[in-house]
Amino acid sequence: MRVSFDEAQVIDNTKLIFAVSNVTAGAGTSVFGAANGGGATTDISTGNDRNRIEVTATKLNISTIANGFVATNLASFTISAADAYNRTDKDRTENVALTTSGSGMSSSSPYALVAGVVSIANVQYSASQTGINITGTVSSPSLTGTSNNFNISVTTFVNGDYRTNPALGDLGLVFFSSTAALTTPSSPPAVAGMRPWQVYSGGTWTDVTGASASFSPEALGTAIPNIYVTSGGYIDIAGGKLFNNITVDLPTAGTTIYSGNTTVGLGIATGKTFDLKEGYLLLDGRIDMQGTSKLIIRTDATMDINSLSSQFLRNASSSWEVENNDLYI
Repeated sequence: MRVSFDEAQVIDNTKLIFAVSNVTAGAGTSVFGAANGGGATTDISTGNDRNRIEVTATKLNISTIANGFVATNLASFTISAADAYNRTDKDRTENVALTTSGSGMSSSSPYALVAGVVSIANVQYSASQTGINITGTVSSPSLTGTSNNFNISVTTFVNGDYRTNPALGDLGLVFFSSTAALTTPSSPPAVAGMRPWQVYSGGTWTDVTGASASFSPEALGTAIPNIYVTSGGYIDIAGGKLFNNITVDLPTAGTTIYSGNTTVGLGIATGKTFDLKEGYLLLDGRIDMQGTSKLIIRTDATMDINSLSSQFLRNASSSWEVENNDLYI
């Protein structure tokens, strides 16, 4: 018997067991005493590796690390021992040591792999920096892997600030109008059940669990001092309102934050700032810059106001700047 597998679909340590379930005697020959011809089987013992699939790791995979803030733990990320097809080697239990291309990193490195995987949630930096990464290393047998680049910003949070849930990483559909736990199929299974927003109070970030109609960024009666959009796979500003400061620093330059409402849309209050550090702002609706508000499109960001329904309204006292000409009109 010969069996072939799709390498991308195999699961480490899967035991393959084959059994004869039906036989047919040839014409003019003796018949079998049982329909299965005696039911011959291959080895069924769980105590050996006969006919067992073995994934052999050749590298470490590090899940997407979201942008973070000084003196604040990065959002949880995972490191896994994987083969060339990104299948986890469940037999790896060594320690993973962390290093960084940045400076001022603190952690409890090394971290022990459990069935080839470890989740890490206590890494932070003492200084702001951009374009840094983390490398994981297993010394023997040797494995290594490097994360995506991410940024660390200096921020002083105040009570009432909102942020997208860092645990989302680069996944999940987040609405400014919803606090409901994410569900499939609109969001991937990896983030299903997670709350999209967190609120800062008394030095701690906690999930926003109140009703969307009262506690979402769009619906909250009390103006949110600052909104930090640093995680998620797609962000929708939804119906919009007049906001205070919004900082957008998404996991990749291509991650979309969308505003399509043409009645209210994205409003920036007098003296406040919409700072697009990284991400793709797709404006199919209305943006209203009031008073001395400010709009900043930075080097790793793009703003697209190329739609026929786009509306750009600004007070003569407002200002906006584009660092690298990534503006589509």
